[in-house]
Amino acid sequence: MSRERNSSLDGIRGLAAVGVFAFHCWLYTLPTVFSAMPAAPGTILLHELRVGWVLFFVLSGFVLFRPWVATRLDERPLAPPGTFAVRRIARIVPAYYVATAGSILLLWPLAGAPGLRLPDLGNLYLFAFFGQNFTPGTVMKLDPPTWTIAIEATYYAILPLLGWLALRGRGRLGLIGVPLAMIALGIVWNVTGPIGSALVWTKLLPAVLPYFAVGMLAAVWVHGRPYQPRQGLALVTAGAALIVINSVLHGIVGNGGPALQPAAAGDLLAATGFACVIGAAWLGSRGTGWLGSGPLVNMGTVTYGFYLWHVPVLVWLRAHDVLPLSAAGAMAVAFPIALLFANLSWHLVERPVLDSAHRSRPRLTGPAVEET
Repeated sequence: MSRERNSSLDGIRGLAAVGVFAFHCWLYTLPTVFSAMPAAPGTILLHELRVGWVLFFVLSGFVLFRPWVATRLDERPLAPPGTFAVRRIARIVPAYYVATAGSILLLWPLAGAPGLRLPDLGNLYLFAFFGQNFTPGTVMKLDPPTWTIAIEATYYAILPLLGWLALRGRGRLGLIGVPLAMIALGIVWNVTGPIGSALVWTKLLPAVLPYFAVGMLAAVWVHGRPYQPRQGLALVTAGAALIVINSVLHGIVGNGGPALQPAAAGDLLAATGFACVIGAAWLGSRGTGWLGSGPLVNMGTVTYGFYLWHVPVLVWLRAHDVLPLSAAGAMAVAFPIALLFANLSWHLVERPVLDSAHRSRPRLTGPAVEET
């Protein structure tokens, strides 16, 4: 297994996308499209697939912090900030712009369709600058999943500063100080959030900093460790247990039970579980090999386009009365269409732009920055 590209991480990315898609297939087939916690156990399971977006943040933290970890612990050269910026822009901006323009063309004529919330025309420009999360008039509107892309963009912008701060410390202790501070800041942010603007407050980077942070901590922990095919099985088991516990606690609270999980912690238990699984996959642990299987890896390759396009596809299909009003039926009908859009995005937009960016900015000798 190559340390330059770990196919299991691609598989994890693909699995996260499928989970989010299944959640949205359930959500966008409800009589009223509203993400309240359901009561039935089966629908609670579908609802909790929403944590796929948490997995995306944890994976970003893990993958993108690795170069700073290697620079500190292995004394390898770090790519110039310009190289990082060019590749991050190439990774998210062109496909995002195409999907946003496509969403406007597909959905704007469908005003009033179930599940469709359009922003005010005067605020539409905010989407061009990843600013849709900053106002109630645009957050979670048009193509709702792009709220996470806006947060990713903000994280990319501050990551060089976080890396610089991490390199000021000594050894691993210095590296973990920054993500630990991020976890503390995120919890404080969520505790002190104003009730009146809760939606906007929870859709800004500080609210989800802990999820990126646990991925960064995992990157520090696995660095330099040998492959552990057996020992890592305990890590996988613990990670899966934390993810399940997180979902159970949310299910209990959502159905009127006691608040067993502080709201300020959000999905931190699930994020920690995901970090365990990612770390185990990176170490080649037993029980993670299936994550590198062909279908999941292929899905992981086109995940970004799939993530950008699947909700507009669901909304358009329902508006034209061709979407079955069951989660399973919606998945069967919408998946191949969303996958087609994802492949078009990958082959016509993402891959050409990424290839150009890599040719213009040759890699230094040192740790690879995997695309996420």
